[in-house]
Amino acid sequence: MQQFLHLLQHTENQKSQLRNRHPFEHYNAEGDVLELLEESGWKVLNRNGRHFRLLRPGQSHAASSAMFDSETRTFNCFSTSTCFDVGKGYSPSSVFVLLEGEKDMTVAYQKLVEAGYGVPKEK
Repeated sequence: MQQFLHLLQHTENQKSQLRNRHPFEHYNAEGDVLELLEESGWKVLNRNGRHFRLLRPGQSHAASSAMFDSETRTFNCFSTSTCFDVGKGYSPSSVFVLLEGEKDMTVAYQKLVEAGYGVPKEK
């Protein structure tokens, strides 16, 4: 029991440290980028180990349009019919900026703070 309580305390300390970080860092560590993509019309096709294959919104011909690596937390799109650049790796917060932040980091920052990520800068 004591070992479990120690592990629980350690986990709570880690979560507290994340909450005290910049909102983008916190989202990169804990944000659910696959859920965000699905809410934006992407479909998760399958998972092979740490790799998730996705199909872009409106896609009908290609086998897949993108991949998310759950270990490195990097999203790579290989479709030219999206807001993402082909061949560029995106962090979860970069995906958030494009899909939820109207391509504006200030807007994305505010939305992440409102969603409980990180601690806002004091003015």
